[in-house]
Amino acid sequence: MSVKDKSEKMKERRRQVLRTKMLLTAGAVILAVAAYTLLAPSRKKADPLEYYNRLIRENGGDSGLGEGELAVVLQNQVDPRKAMVVDEHLYLSYSMVRENLSTRFYWDEETGQMRYVTAEDILKFPVNSRTYETKEGERSFDQEVMIDRDGRLYISADFVQQYVNAEVLRFDESSHVVLNYRWGTRKSAVVGKKGAVREEASLKSSILTRVAKGDVVTVLEEGEKWMKVMTADGFSGYYRSKYLSEPEETKYEREFTAEEIPDLVRDERINLVWHQIGVAESNDYLEQDTADMTGVNVISPTWFSLSDNEGSFTSLADRKYVRKAHKAGWEVWGLVDNFSSEMSLATLTASSSARARLIDNLVEAALDLGLDGINIDFEYITSEGAYDYVQFIRELSVETRKAQLVLSVDVPVSLDFNSYFDRSELGAFADYVIIMGYDEHYVGSEAGSVASLPFEEKGIVNTLKEVPARKVISGVPFYTRLWYTGYDASGSPSVWSEILGMNTVTRTLESYGVEPVWDEQIGQNYAVWDTEDGINCQIWIEDEASIEKKAQLVSRYDLGGIAAWALGSERKSIWKIISEQIGQETAGEDTPAPEQEEASESVEESTETAETERAPQGQGKGVLKETEEPETAAEEEITEQISEGDGHD
Repeated sequence: MSVKDKSEKMKERRRQVLRTKMLLTAGAVILAVAAYTLLAPSRKKADPLEYYNRLIRENGGDSGLGEGELAVVLQNQVDPRKAMVVDEHLYLSYSMVRENLSTRFYWDEETGQMRYVTAEDILKFPVNSRTYETKEGERSFDQEVMIDRDGRLYISADFVQQYVNAEVLRFDESSHVVLNYRWGTRKSAVVGKKGAVREEASLKSSILTRVAKGDVVTVLEEGEKWMKVMTADGFSGYYRSKYLSEPEETKYEREFTAEEIPDLVRDERINLVWHQIGVAESNDYLEQDTADMTGVNVISPTWFSLSDNEGSFTSLADRKYVRKAHKAGWEVWGLVDNFSSEMSLATLTASSSARARLIDNLVEAALDLGLDGINIDFEYITSEGAYDYVQFIRELSVETRKAQLVLSVDVPVSLDFNSYFDRSELGAFADYVIIMGYDEHYVGSEAGSVASLPFEEKGIVNTLKEVPARKVISGVPFYTRLWYTGYDASGSPSVWSEILGMNTVTRTLESYGVEPVWDEQIGQNYAVWDTEDGINCQIWIEDEASIEKKAQLVSRYDLGGIAAWALGSERKSIWKIISEQIGQETAGEDTPAPEQEEASESVEESTETAETERAPQGQGKGVLKETEEPETAAEEEITEQISEGDGHD
């Protein structure tokens, strides 16, 4: 082989090696690029519009964002209801505001207006108008307060923020609004290294937004590698755990001065007793019914009863009764009930005109009589009617406050099934919230205590979660149920009961030779026996010992007072026990009983005059029945008002 051939062969070998190196290098580059592509974090930016549209639909929204609409991040959660921008002003869904921020924004179907009740006024806002009504005349706002778009109501965010402690942050470029309204503590973490917040817990997931070192994020879910967080600009996504500080509870608050609603809460504890009045003549027996009563500073006669759906009521009120009570040192809070079968409370309170008429009539009657307060005893309130009922109390409070009349409302013991009662709003506008701490067992239930101590205490504890202690009055029963268990005509087991006062309970036990036994768990004496006819009898007794235990709760929880249902079922010894246990001076012991006057001055305060007995009361306050001869006129009144078997249903 010639020198030339050898040289060419060497060159070819070098070219082959070079080609091989180039191929290997290219392969390595390709592999590196592939590996980087596979492992490198995604730099793709998520489309905010697509992101919020997806979450709106996932959370129940009927459509994505349209023109002029913004998604609402409501306390770390995208709400299915959208905000709107009209003439550069932001509007929030009325239903979202009412359900989450404040029920005080009340939509009145009858007038087609939104109402907002303050301490002194009822503001009325027409739809699509910049003007609104106040007690002093028409006022204007710099934008429409309420707007209607395709049958959906929206309310001005600027207006809402005047009355609610809510923070509204608007991000037009990303089509959303952040709305924070729950203040207190949240779990948060500090960003230790700048980076991307991603839609999913993966580096390949799209980027929602970026955070800088030192930013604070709300921690929604903790994880070993990723944490779900909410950023300050309202994006909920994932950030790597190693770049976040250890999550800890952080206090969040916003400067806001809420309207202060004045009240007429008394300096001393209230010691109230309800006085059941069924006919006008019963007013003449005030002296007899209260002859042994001491310590009481408020008496509440059951005088007024709603009679139709237009705001009328019957009245058994008596001016002389009021004068006698005042002379004895007692305030008089006239009770108003809704027990007539001729009316529907839900229908009445849903009507703004009926509410206004009832309010005007009640306040006028109270002032004419010289009353010190009004006690609202509306019962059988359903979840559907509760919203309008609370609005009625708000509107009534404006007028009672102006007239310096104490406004108290009676509510059942707070339990899961009646949680729809907005006790926090009732407590904000009424002066007192009276817990009807009885009817634990009732007609139609199994046999049991009318008001065991745990039941009474649970009602207090639950109510204090919503109402200030100084405004809470604990209602206790003076009556007891005697339960019978036997068999009906068909041989099936049957349970029924009757209501007894304290003296009748004692006589009944003596007649059967039965000695009750104290039950520490329920805080009552208990007795059981069988009759000669084979009927089993059970009784959980309200007496000095049980009332003492219940009254002690008033001081223990520093409540505004105690109320007893009802005058005539108690023993004389009860009054001193209550006064001592609620920490009240017993000055009432020396208060002279009201002097006898000639004839009562019954007052007709409505389109009807009550000439007959009212229908038996039910849920909460039963009309009591005694089986023995009545010892006082109050007991006689109780006896006359109820047929066998009726009571606190």
